[in-house]
Amino acid sequence: MRPSLKISLSLLISVVLCSAFTFFAFSGLFSFLESTFYNPRVKQEYQSRVEGLQSRVDRYHRSNLQRFEERLKPAYIAESFLPEMPADAIGERARDLARLQEQLPGLIMFRLVDQNGEQLHFSTLDTDVRTRTEQSITYFLVDSLEDPIEEAWMLGAGESAAVSLDGDAQRFVYSLPVSDADSGSFKGTALFYVAVDDLYDFLIRSPEYTYGKFVPVGDLGLLFDFPAEKMELIREEVVAAWSSRESASEPLQLGVSLEGDGYLLFSADETEYGRAGVLVGSSNFELQLSMKIILLASVYLTVFLVIFLIFNLRQDPLVVISQRIKRFQIDFLQDFVESKEKLEWNRWKRDLTAKAPAIKKQMKSGIGGVRKAQQARVDELIDRSWDEMMAAIGAQA
Repeated sequence: MRPSLKISLSLLISVVLCSAFTFFAFSGLFSFLESTFYNPRVKQEYQSRVEGLQSRVDRYHRSNLQRFEERLKPAYIAESFLPEMPADAIGERARDLARLQEQLPGLIMFRLVDQNGEQLHFSTLDTDVRTRTEQSITYFLVDSLEDPIEEAWMLGAGESAAVSLDGDAQRFVYSLPVSDADSGSFKGTALFYVAVDDLYDFLIRSPEYTYGKFVPVGDLGLLFDFPAEKMELIREEVVAAWSSRESASEPLQLGVSLEGDGYLLFSADETEYGRAGVLVGSSNFELQLSMKIILLASVYLTVFLVIFLIFNLRQDPLVVISQRIKRFQIDFLQDFVESKEKLEWNRWKRDLTAKAPAIKKQMKSGIGGVRKAQQARVDELIDRSWDEMMAAIGAQA
C-alpha cells in the first residue's frame, strides 16, 4: 500500500471514530469526567486554599494577642484602675501607647473597663471622655458610651484572652484580662480595637496570598475575594450556613445566582478566631471549552497515529525485497574480497547460475500477501538485480 493511501485511510477512519467519540463525549462523557475526576480535584484545591487562609488569619491574631499581652505587663496598666493614678505612670502609659500605634498602624483605640463592665477607666477615644481637666479625666459609664461595648467582649476572672469580630464597624476587638502585678487579683478587661484592613495588609505581604479584599460576615467570619457591594445578596445564606454547620469539610451550594453563575461556599473549620470562607463560581467546576477541544484533539491525533502504525506494521514487499537484495550483494562482495586470490570466475558463475532459482525463492520467502500487480514488480526487481550482478561476474571471467 502506498504511503499516501495509508495516510488517507488513517485520516478517514480517524475522522469517523472521533466524530462518534465527540457525540458520545458531549452526550455525557464530559459530565462523567467532571464529576468523577475534575470536580474532586478542584474542590480539594479550593478547600486547601481556604484552610491555608484560615491558618494565616489565626497566625495574625496570635501575633497581635502576644503583642498586646506584653503591653499589659507594666504596673501602670493595673494602676489605671486606681482612683488616682501617679503622674509618671500616666506619662509612661501614653508613651507606650504611642509606640504601639507606630508598630500597629491599624490600631483604632484602646479601652480599660472594670471587672463589672460598668465603668470605663481609660480610653483613647475622645467621645468617651465626659470631663477633662489638667489634673483628671472622667469617662462616661459603659452603658452611656457613644461607641457601645458589647457584653460578649467583657471577660470575667480566670477567663482567657479572646478575639471578636465587629463586622458592622469593620474591626477586630481583642479582649485581654488585666490583673494586679503583685496580688494577681483580676482588675478588669483591656480592649484593643484593630481595623480589619490591617489584616489585609498582613496577608498581602505573603506571596501565597492570591485573593483580593475580604468582607466581614457579621461576627462570624470573613468572606474572601467577593465584592462588598454584592454582599447583601448572599449575606443571609452565608450567615445561616456558618451558624448551623460545625464542620466545613464539604462546600455548600448557595441558592443565589449572580450574573448567571451559581456559587459554592468553601469554609474552613471554625477556630477561636472565627472562620474564613471563599465563594467560588459554579463555572469553575466545569471543563472549559478550551480543555474539551484539547482533549478531543488529543484523542483524534492518538487514533490517527495508532491506525497509521497498524497500517505500517507489515512492510511493503518491494521494500523487503530491496533490503534482501542489498544484504545478498554485501555478502557477495565480502566473499569476493576474502577469496580474490584463488577465485575461479567461471566455476563461480556456473555455481551461481545453478543456485539462481533457490536464491530467488529464498528472497521471496516470508512476504506473503503480495498482490498480482506487485508480484510482477517483485520478480522484475529480483531479475534485474541478479542480471546486473551476473554481468559484473561475467566481465571478470
